[in-house]
Amino acid sequence: MEASTINGKFIGFLQNNSIDCISCKEKVVLNLGNKDLGKCKDCNLIQIVSSCATQWFMRILVQSSTNPSEQRKLSLFNKQVEELVALMNLNKPVSQSCAERTNLHGSEA
Repeated sequence: MEASTINGKFIGFLQNNSIDCISCKEKVVLNLGNKDLGKCKDCNLIQIVSSCATQWFMRILVQSSTNPSEQRKLSLFNKQVEELVALMNLNKPVSQSCAERTNLHGSEA
């Protein structure tokens, strides 16, 4: 794959995350009655959500500053999201930084 460079601005943004089961690494669904607990979709383990790893996903639409008709769609996964947050020098956790500090609020897919 060939890398390319585009100078421009973010014109679209989607942020999403999933919580991984501490046992089998599958997706955990939050308990509606108690948001501190979640249940694994696969192994059914009920677990404390704060003990689980969060995986971030971001989709960004960038518009070229030199050619506004040129746009690039970028998909970022957990490691790249963390690198982007660090590059933007945001000192909050990823969950807060992505939405609050950039003033771009994503929605769940």
